[in-house]
Amino acid sequence: MKKLICLLLMLCAGTAAFAWGGREHRLIAYIAEAHLTPRTRQVLDRYLDQSIVEYSTWMDRYRTAPGYEITTYWHMVTIDEDGNVPPEPLRPNGDGDAVRQLTRAIERLRNYRELSDSTVNVNLKYVIHLVGEMHCPGHIYFADLPGGMDAPRHYDFFHLKYKGKEVTYHWVWDGSVSRQYPDWTEEDFRRELDRWPAEKQRAVSEGTPTDWALECARSCCVIYDWAKPGDDIDEGFLREHGVLPVDQALRGAYRLARVLNDLFDN
Repeated sequence: MKKLICLLLMLCAGTAAFAWGGREHRLIAYIAEAHLTPRTRQVLDRYLDQSIVEYSTWMDRYRTAPGYEITTYWHMVTIDEDGNVPPEPLRPNGDGDAVRQLTRAIERLRNYRELSDSTVNVNLKYVIHLVGEMHCPGHIYFADLPGGMDAPRHYDFFHLKYKGKEVTYHWVWDGSVSRQYPDWTEEDFRRELDRWPAEKQRAVSEGTPTDWALECARSCCVIYDWAKPGDDIDEGFLREHGVLPVDQALRGAYRLARVLNDLFDN
């Protein structure tokens, strides 16, 4: 019975409180999967028993599981007061450490042939999740705002209303793609949105996770001009500003495909 309770608690931990919603993660992985090479797919099949789509939310589901508690703090990006990604976390618990942990996972996987299958497996799960995670508009800490890391514009400290219900601004952006298209399947998303020409996909996929994080910060800081604490917003807000999260999700998808192809079919 204790094991069952622990399992249920572990599964319940995978809420969208700290992450893109599950549908957003699956969408990113689904589009990325369409751009994997046959060789990359072959390697992934060796280390994963399911599609990368099924593992896109693994870090959310297991963030409080025994041995993985520290990963709770890896789901956000920090931009320091100088506008850079700091080499070390600014929070004592490592919160806001997505870029550093993603970079570490990628570096480990460069030597995947020398690692145990279980080590490759868990680092793949980190990569699959964190590449997408850092592209959510609400997943960036800006340390230069008044009040520093605890300013109301950060994370769950910023409260407003969505259709009259009090929520965090973070929550609004976590589900900002799927709420625009509630009836679409993953294939609908791919068919309708995955239309960037190959040269644009290659261009946005260049660089490093640090480069991508800085680009995301420049693109997404505008969301704090669009709403203020206490505002009451609805679907019209997402219709007006919905291009941003869709663009971010696509960038995450193409970058995830590039990372995996570089690791396993370079």
